Amino acid sequence: MIAYCDENKISYKQRLSELGISPWNFYDAKRKYAPKEEGENAGKFLQLIPGG
Repeated sequence: MIAYCDENKISYKQRLSELGISPWNFYDAKRKYAPKEEGENAGKFLQLIPGG
């Protein structure tokens, strides 16, 4: 979803609305499932598959 928004230059809120997902649910899940990292990449998501 994040990569899609970056590639198509649309906001997360707009894409979530298109998908019928509450922004609250998205950010809650993002926080819940993000790996606990320390160091320079702490709190950042890594894109594993281009366009995924």
